[in-house]
Amino acid sequence: AASSGTSRASALSRRSGGTAPIVTVTVRSAEKEGLIMDTAPVPEGLPPGLRFLKALVILLTLTMIVGVITIVWVIVTRMPQAMQRPPALPDSITLPDGTRATAFTQGADWYAVVTATDQILIFDRASGALRQTVTLLGGS
Repeated sequence: AASSGTSRASALSRRSGGTAPIVTVTVRSAEKEGLIMDTAPVPEGLPPGLRFLKALVILLTLTMIVGVITIVWVIVTRMPQAMQRPPALPDSITLPDGTRATAFTQGADWYAVVTATDQILIFDRASGALRQTVTLLGGS
């Protein structure tokens, strides 16, 4: 037996409803009372704050659609230009004696070599002849 004086079996198999009184609920018909509404209430719509948020979401969606279309258009229109072959490299470049090249760049009808003495030597692409020499200020 438990310390309260009841056995476990009788405590778990208790069938009485406890100490609360029994309550009977009577439901009346709404039709008999004349309480049925003829029409449902019309919803008022969204609150002003939610309408503003909805407008912002629509605006953001439209902005993103326009942005994606613009990016695709730029890629499609610029890609053929970017895929054109750059001018071919010259077979050989003859530099003045004692000159060491540090950088090279080229254009459509010229190419240039930057030297260790901070000079830019610009050559003609067709003939390979030196067109111009540019000395950078502050060079060694």
